[in-house]
Amino acid sequence: MRVFGVSDLHVDYEENLAWVEALSQQDYQADVVLVAGDLSHKLALTQQCLALFQERFAHVLFVAGNHDLWLNSKEKRHCIDKFEELQHTLDRQGIIQDALYTPQVSLIPLQSWYDYSFGEPDTKLRNIWVDFRRCRWPNQWEPAQVAEHFSGMNPVPNLRPEVPCITFSHFMPRMDLLPPVAVEHFGFLLPILGSAAIDEQLRLHQPQIHLYGHSHVNVDKTRDGVRYVNNARGYPKEPRHESRRLLQLL
Repeated sequence: MRVFGVSDLHVDYEENLAWVEALSQQDYQADVVLVAGDLSHKLALTQQCLALFQERFAHVLFVAGNHDLWLNSKEKRHCIDKFEELQHTLDRQGIIQDALYTPQVSLIPLQSWYDYSFGEPDTKLRNIWVDFRRCRWPNQWEPAQVAEHFSGMNPVPNLRPEVPCITFSHFMPRMDLLPPVAVEHFGFLLPILGSAAIDEQLRLHQPQIHLYGHSHVNVDKTRDGVRYVNNARGYPKEPRHESRRLLQLL
């Protein structure tokens, strides 16, 4: 059994949905795929994309990203309501959103959000970041409260030293994963890229690998004994979009 990972498929774009449809229906039948969030704000598209993976893989694991929780202007509910609807719908579909322990590997999804531990957003970021317009939280929660809510849902460690462990989240767990050139050009985005608390939580599981998404800056770096991998498909307009592939992690 092999483990593959991908994030940020954004299947609202026809090119990205077509990319999933083009994946082999024979090559991965004994394998697992980890999907680290940001498929679509439309639940039907999210279901369609994950169903395509189900036709191709033995197991499909998923964590939600910020785009998956976006609300339209007419919706009166909160993002937690949408998250719960998403969870229940995908659970009925057979998508795995909890830890999966097989004889070969432990796979641990970590729900997450950003909490400004990477810095405070400036006026520019507050004006352009879509989450500030399309995410609504109970009792006007601040990002730190949102992040705490999601982290409190995650599984407690079940250490199995005899097999590898892979954790995965949508948001970035460390600031030092972003390449210097990206910080130079897009450093103002750091506050909404992730949370240091994700790294603290993932290390309780003692993983060899952590997959994440969100930044659309693909990296493969080892920090303090953990290999961090971002394998985002991203937007069709982004550089090197067509060269991005499904990545085998294990």
